[in-house]
Formats: sequence, C-alpha cells, structure tokens
Amino acid sequence: EGRSRLLRVGATASEGSEWVSDSAVVCLTAAGNGGTLSVVVTVGEQAGTLTEAASYAAPHIHNLAMANRAPATPGAMSTLGFNEAFQADYSARVRVGHTACEATEWTSADSLTCLLPAGITGSLPIAVTLGAIPATLTHAISYDAPSPSHAAPAHAAPAATLNIAGSGFGGWAYTAAVRVGVTSCEATLWASDVHLECLLSTGVGRTSGIAVTAGVLVGSVTAAVSYDLSVSAITLPGDASRPTLGGFSAAIAGGGLGGFDYTA
Repeated sequence: EGRSRLLRVGATASEGSEWVSDSAVVCLTAAGNGGTLSVVVTVGEQAGTLTEAASYAAPHIHNLAMANRAPATPGAMSTLGFNEAFQADYSARVRVGHTACEATEWTSADSLTCLLPAGITGSLPIAVTLGAIPATLTHAISYDAPSPSHAAPAHAAPAATLNIAGSGFGGWAYTAAVRVGVTSCEATLWASDVHLECLLSTGVGRTSGIAVTAGVLVGSVTAAVSYDLSVSAITLPGDASRPTLGGFSAAIAGGGLGGFDYTA
C-alpha cells in the first residue's frame, strides 16, 4: 500500500493515481487521442502491462460556422465544434470532400479552424482527423454556384468570341462550359474566377440567356446576348425598276443568316 505507483496509458503517464486495494488502482488519465492503447502499471520497480486496454473517444462534429462559401477565396475560415474536449494540438487535419484544408489550427479544447481550399461543387462532407481518430460530418459545406452577370458583345455574330463576366467560375479551370440559349459554345476558355471566354456557335435568334457550368454547379443570366442579322444587298432579276407582280426569286446577301436552314 505504501509503495509508489505509476500508471501509463499508451506513452502518457496518468495525471494521478490512487491505490484502492491489492487488486484495484484508480487513475486520472491525461488528455489524449488515439485508438486502442495499452496500460502499464508500475509498482515499486515492477511493471505489468495490459495491451489493447483503453481508447479515447472519437471526436464528433456538431457545429460548422460556415456552411457555404465562394469558390475561389481560400482565405475564408471555418470553425468546427466538437462534443469532446481535447487539451492539446494532436496534428489535426481537416478535409473538405477529397481536398485537404490549406492549413488547420487547433483553437480551443473543442474547436478547430481550417483554411478552406478553393473548390466548386455541391454539398460536401467534412472529415476531421485528430491523431489517429477520424470524425465525419456529411453534407456539411457547399461552394457557391457560378454567377454570370453579363456578356460582351451583347450583339454578336456567329463564331465571335464572347466575353462573360461574373463570379464563382472557380479558382482554376474546372471544365467550364457555356451555353447560349440551348446551344453550347464551340469552345470555352477559363480566364479567372470572374472571366470566361467562349467561341459562339452558329445561330440566329433574339436575346438569349447564358448558362455557365463550372464543376457540377450551374449559374445563368437571362437576356444576355443576341445574334446579329444584317442585310447588305438584294438582287432582283431583270429590270428591277419596273413594277412586278411577284413570282420571281431574289438573292439576299448579308450576315447572321444562320449556318444552315433556319426556315429563313
């Protein structure tokens, strides 16, 4: 009973221990993090070990400070709250979907802060690893959909380059695609989070909307662009100065008349 006692969980000594009987010792475990751990009891100069004897509870995420964010602003911060208290930084790591946060900081016994990566997709899970113990919160965060605001030129000829301004086009090229009306552009070039360029397909029609797809998210703006229609010359058969009752063909030249038969 009077011998010194030391109890260790894993590699960490307990904060205190109390002898109860020849067959029982009570200890105050130190804060920790890990899967199944061994327990080592030292009495005097003798030690006894029990493997796979204890484990720390896994963290459980119950709060996310920001559930929605812009796609290309990795400076945005997100705070995670836990139901378990952790007293030290256990090399915490946070993953959003399949992408790790750019940085993770332990801020208190029950919270972490992470520097979110750029991204663009729908609802994603958050995975937190503390030491060797993971925790997951499903459908935790999503990125804002792209938001086109306007296109230039607003009146364009087929095969022209259309410049699209807006926001949320992604931190880099996310297989961006642009549709004018119901027709996809022949090619789309990502320039920045706020600028796309597309090569207009052949088409005719009045003002059409634009739909921008970045990743799996779609944003649109209505009445953004229309195709130009111009007539430069009309050629009539014979003497066009004389009155006619019709029944003849006239040749019309111009631009924006369509790439094929649009019931012109």
